[in-house]
Amino acid sequence: MNLEQLRAKLVELRDLPAETEWAEFKHNYSDPQMIGEYLSAISNVAALESQAFGYIVWGIEDGTHNIVGTSFKPRQQKGQGNEDLEPWLNKRLAPKINFRIFEFDSEDGLPMVMFEVQAANTAPVAFSGRRYVRVGSHKKPLAEHPEKERKLWEIVSGPVIDWSAEICETAKIDNLDPNAIQRARSEYADRFEGDPKKSHLAKEVWEWDDVKRVIPADSVIVPWTETIHYKRKQHGYHGGATPQEMVCPLVLLTDRSSDYSNLKQCAYPFPDWWSPAPVASPVELEPVVHVAVPAGPPTLFDNLEPDEPSAKEATKPAPVEVLPASADWIDRLLASQAYKDQKSKIKRHPPQDSVIRQVLETLNAAGGFLTPGAFIKETSMPAARLDQVIANIRRVLNVDGYEILVIDRTENKVELNIAKLKRQFDVE
Repeated sequence: MNLEQLRAKLVELRDLPAETEWAEFKHNYSDPQMIGEYLSAISNVAALESQAFGYIVWGIEDGTHNIVGTSFKPRQQKGQGNEDLEPWLNKRLAPKINFRIFEFDSEDGLPMVMFEVQAANTAPVAFSGRRYVRVGSHKKPLAEHPEKERKLWEIVSGPVIDWSAEICETAKIDNLDPNAIQRARSEYADRFEGDPKKSHLAKEVWEWDDVKRVIPADSVIVPWTETIHYKRKQHGYHGGATPQEMVCPLVLLTDRSSDYSNLKQCAYPFPDWWSPAPVASPVELEPVVHVAVPAGPPTLFDNLEPDEPSAKEATKPAPVEVLPASADWIDRLLASQAYKDQKSKIKRHPPQDSVIRQVLETLNAAGGFLTPGAFIKETSMPAARLDQVIANIRRVLNVDGYEILVIDRTENKVELNIAKLKRQFDVE
């Protein structure tokens, strides 16, 4: 906070009723142990009173709220031993809370000190192992007031209303809680206060308008730190956002009954060699090699003509083209009584014959085996439907549990055991 804001806050605190428990006024009292206990008490009672912050102010008379100034110098004060007051207090607060120390002069030129103390938000705050609370104008151990302790635990551990779950069409900037805006400025300033390159932002934030700029419709504002939560921290929800989450791919799930005419399916572009259909390799016949007969004495059969040309005269045979097996058996299978009986057992959503024929013809032409990618390419089937289509056809073809049609994502294959299928439906 700048000087003008500090003086305005001072006027606001002085105007509070004397019984306000989340604001404490002191003159010069500066015992370190008592200050720590007051930090615990003010933090806890601020949560009980639904305040974002509580305050301890030095330089004001407690009864009259008159400004008298103070000789307390928190930056020069020591905790115990030679340790500075602020880190000494921080080490003894549990759980950790933010508190900020401001030293400034009142409008009358009198020195003032203000502690701004964050309200408890995850558990009641303790100092040196003990929790405190304000009761009227007195600081008391929280354990002596079980009703306040129970209520405080309900506040810090109960579910928080997710204000981001609804859109308030009529909301205006004036509807924002001033304490929420103040906290946002404070945390922003704390973020850059120790950064020599960006420390100016810690000062400029107090001069900015409450609405800095209009966010475009295609943009989103997310918390920059995981310590900020819309709801209570739990497994699977850590608060804030991370760069990984901001660039992760999105999955859009659709149903068949709705119209998504503006959506286009985008598949990751694979290279051509990723999923080519298997091509039957030509088979070459090896030439016949004749073994020469060793020379010897003449025999009765020396003048006979050889039945085959000699090895020197042998010519290389033409390559034999391997054609896919005939698909006539598919017609016989679809017309067979065994097929009709098997299909009649499926009462809900049996696969159509045309779909079964397409799958069988595609796999038969490929020798019974294709990768899922190649199968999708050959059949022009949507990738999202492949597993469902294969599973549906398996109910017809995989008789008695035999693995005739298989899709295996681990081995990256769609396989049809054609020989076993023919035997099962007696179409050999």
